[in-house]
Amino acid sequence: MPPRLTISGEYPDDWKAIADAVKEHAGRRCVRCGTPHRPDIGRCLTVHHFDGNKSNSAAWNLMALCQACHLSVQSRVNPHTPYMFTPTPWSMPYIAGFYVAGHGSPMPGFSVEQWQRVYFENAAQVQNAGRWPVWAPTPREQRGEREVYNERAENYYAAWLLQMEAAK
Repeated sequence: MPPRLTISGEYPDDWKAIADAVKEHAGRRCVRCGTPHRPDIGRCLTVHHFDGNKSNSAAWNLMALCQACHLSVQSRVNPHTPYMFTPTPWSMPYIAGFYVAGHGSPMPGFSVEQWQRVYFENAAQVQNAGRWPVWAPTPREQRGEREVYNERAENYYAAWLLQMEAAK
């Protein structure tokens, strides 16, 4: 079992708006199991910080998870521990973002292009199937445009919130 994920940082001042944007972007469903936000049956949607840093609001770091999946992922997954096996398709965009942003040690043979293919091939198991998330890294960004990706990922939800406000 990997070492426990260390929780650090403070939520940003606009955390509520960011968390709402993450949940809305996920269709108000858990990205892991697909359960909708249903407090009446005890399935509340939460936002998990993949790297454990509450002040990191990069898109790859924010997972809309139901409480059950949140507890499971947080207790068993530490992205700072290298993966020995190919991860499950739902998690690939988040792990790819973590790696391309310059964190952790990518597993041998890691390829955004290959993971996109696996993600699409397993569309039935992936929430919001049929498309690699727009905030997730591209093969080009993996090959050397880390700064471009970091800026795009860090500002994704802030820009998305501005678009939603403008559309009102």
